[in-house]
Amino acid sequence: MSTAIVKIVQLGTEVQSFAIENGSSVSTLFDQADREFNHGEVTRRGITLSENTPIYDGDIIYIAKMVKGNADPFEVEVFRLGGGRAITLPANDGMSLKQILEQLSTEEKAQFFRQNGQPAFEFRVDGQIVTIDSVPNRPSTGKIRVICSQVVKGN
Repeated sequence: MSTAIVKIVQLGTEVQSFAIENGSSVSTLFDQADREFNHGEVTRRGITLSENTPIYDGDIIYIAKMVKGNADPFEVEVFRLGGGRAITLPANDGMSLKQILEQLSTEEKAQFFRQNGQPAFEFRVDGQIVTIDSVPNRPSTGKIRVICSQVVKGN
C-alpha cells in the first residue's frame, strides 16, 4: 500500500499531519495521533466518520463537538519573515487573528506578542496590512496565509 499524509484539525491545537497507509481506518489514525475517538465529533468534508471509515492521502479530518449549523474549521497558516517555521492553526468563522494565535502554547505565543501584550509583528493577509483584531474571511478553497513581519520603530 502507498503512504497517505492526513491532517487532523481541532480548535485549540496546532494542525498536525500524520503519515499512515492509504486506506487505513480512522481508528488507526487516532491510535497513531494518541487521540480519543468520540462518535459524532469526527468529520471529513462535512460528513461524520466512524472508527472504521477508511482515510486517504490528502484527507483533512476535523474534530469538533457538533452543533447544529456549525461549519468545519478552516486553516490559517502563519509565516514569520526572517525565520521560524510556518504554523498552521484552525479557525472558525468570526475568530480574530488574536483569538487564532491565542491557541498557541505560552512559549510560542510569546514570540508573537511583546510583554506589554502588543503584537510584535505587522500582519498581512493577501498583501493587505491587517490588525491583530481583524477577522479573516473563510477561504473558498485552501487556507488563509498570514505573513508576519517584525515591527521596527519607524516602519
